[in-house]
Amino acid sequence: MNFEHGCWSEDYQPVLEPVETNSPLILQHPKVFYHDLIRSIDEAEESVWLRSMVYGFGKEYIDNLSRHLSEAARRFVQVHMEIDGYSQSFIDKESHIGWILKDLGTLLKGREGILELLQHREFRKEYEAMVQGLRDSGVDWTWVNPPRGAKRLMPFVNVDHTKMVVIDEKVAWGAAGAGNMYDGNFESIDYMAKTYHPDLVAAFCDLFPRVNENQPKDDYEIVPIPDYHFLVDSGRKGKSLIYKTAVEIVEDADEEIRMVTELLPDGKLLDIMKYKARHGTKVFLYTIRRDDYLFSTFPFNFMLSHLLSDIKKSEIILLHTSSPKHLHAKGLFTKLGASLITSHNFTMSGVRAGTQELGVCSTDLRLAVQMEDFIKSIPI
Repeated sequence: MNFEHGCWSEDYQPVLEPVETNSPLILQHPKVFYHDLIRSIDEAEESVWLRSMVYGFGKEYIDNLSRHLSEAARRFVQVHMEIDGYSQSFIDKESHIGWILKDLGTLLKGREGILELLQHREFRKEYEAMVQGLRDSGVDWTWVNPPRGAKRLMPFVNVDHTKMVVIDEKVAWGAAGAGNMYDGNFESIDYMAKTYHPDLVAAFCDLFPRVNENQPKDDYEIVPIPDYHFLVDSGRKGKSLIYKTAVEIVEDADEEIRMVTELLPDGKLLDIMKYKARHGTKVFLYTIRRDDYLFSTFPFNFMLSHLLSDIKKSEIILLHTSSPKHLHAKGLFTKLGASLITSHNFTMSGVRAGTQELGVCSTDLRLAVQMEDFIKSIPI
């Protein structure tokens, strides 16, 4: 089954083939998304809009993507990029307290730490040259949520975690994790959602310019087409429409729930998942390897070790991937056919930090089948 989304096997080599589904949303393998994106940029006639929390870490994929974006801009395609200030803070460590403290810790490693810092300085020069090269070619690069206030101490505060691409206002990708633009993400266990449907594309088009001073003031939901709920978390601290929707989906499920997430769910959502599992609902939770770097990286290690212990005491069926690849996907579906594709990690910590997120909820079986295929393909 090599549709446009490709198959989900570990050794999959992307081959773009005609779409064999009439689903308004097509879930794509990260490599298929990447090659489809390159092809679409090359064919763009008017505009390329790209938003990501991260852009530019790696050589193989990103150098090539930057080259195609520059070429599009030179032929007078309007190329607009919105990149979150998290990336800006990473390359400008010296002016951000959180990174300074981390670097002091790196120096304690001695010679190894000094070499690591020197390598970063070289990377910073290359990164700045990449951004300037894109701008010089005509690309409009905007830093979203530039570091100030609390974000100078903690770069993960007030992050725009949404990912989307819109080309010629005719095709769009978004609402999932594979839109983070760095090399490792295209090699991860993840998916991206693509749509040609004009009303869904219009929803992405409406959201794209709403950053910084134009950022939505409140979470919102629209229904561009029947049974497809376009969900936007505005970044209000302590509020999340997507988290609330996940809670409602789990509450309504009786037979089976399957969730995949890079981080582990917490708060009310986890409480309801434990309750459902205790009362006969099969609750499967797919997540990162037990030896994944997040289990040893502050502050994730503290949060994950506590949640892991709590989940293991419950009747939830916890499934760590066995793949050497990093699991970055987020989403869920139920036996009733409800599915949620999203950039949200299902954590209240992200909600409290004021994270902007994007998701699509539906009971369309055409989407649920794709979500089921993807989740069940994760190596365990």
